Amino acid sequence: MTFDIKNPKIMKKHQKGKDSKKQEVKPKRRSDDAALVKAAQMLLNDDIDLNVIPDCDMKEEFLELAELAIQDRIKSLQKARLEFLTNKMEELHEREKNHIEIEKRKQEQQILREKREKNRRLLRMKTKKGQPILKNLARIQYQQVREMIQREQNQKH
Repeated sequence: MTFDIKNPKIMKKHQKGKDSKKQEVKPKRRSDDAALVKAAQMLLNDDIDLNVIPDCDMKEEFLELAELAIQDRIKSLQKARLEFLTNKMEELHEREKNHIEIEKRKQEQQILREKREKNRRLLRMKTKKGQPILKNLARIQYQQVREMIQREQNQKH
C-alpha cells in the first residue's frame, strides 16, 4: 500500500498513528520524596504533620517552594508565596485533624444509638399473649443505673 501525500485523509490517519505512540512521562510527585517532606516540615510549626495533609496542588507547590528555600534559590515573591502556603498548610492540617475528630464522635454516637435501640427492643419484647418478656430486664436496668451514676460523676469533675 502506498501513501498518497496529497490525500489528506490518509495523511491524517498516518499522523494519528505517530501521536498515539507518544506517551507523556509524569514527573515524580514531590510529596513522595520523604527527605523533602522532612525538610519542609521544618518550615511549619512543630505540631503540624505534612503527612496528614492529603496530596493536592497546593501541597505540591509548597514542597517546590520549600525545596527552593532549602537550596537558597528563592526569590522575594516566592518567599511571600511560601509564607502564604505555610499558613494554608497549617489550616489544612487543622481542618483534617478536626474532620478526624468529628468522624470519631459520629461513630461513638452511632454506637450509643444502636445500644439504646437494642435495649429498647429488648424491653418492648412481648409474648404471643401480649405479656412483656422480662428477659434481660434486670441487666439492662442495672446498666442504665450505672451509666447514670457515671454521668453524674463526670459532671461533678
